Amino acid sequence: MFAPGCGMEKYQRFEGDDSICLIGAENFITPSMTAKALKHRQDHIKTVLFEQDRQLRFGKTDPIKICSVSQKSSEWASERAITIAKLVRSAVEDES
Repeated sequence: MFAPGCGMEKYQRFEGDDSICLIGAENFITPSMTAKALKHRQDHIKTVLFEQDRQLRFGKTDPIKICSVSQKSSEWASERAITIAKLVRSAVEDES
């Protein structure tokens, strides 16, 4: 369970229970979590492939743009990973 304001509020959802935070393989415990994880992954892949296709149609090759599109598309995952790392570090420090 995480205190309000810790930054994890938007990830603390598990079938209506806001006292649980899923951070790893737990995402695949329920069909709804599996579907959500799969949708994020599919949307990211589609976004990057769309940019690659757009460039091909215009006869361009811009790997920096593809990188930028990919980073923006996966920003939610990066933010989530940073927040989880901070929470884990805090928990480890609390145990010391």
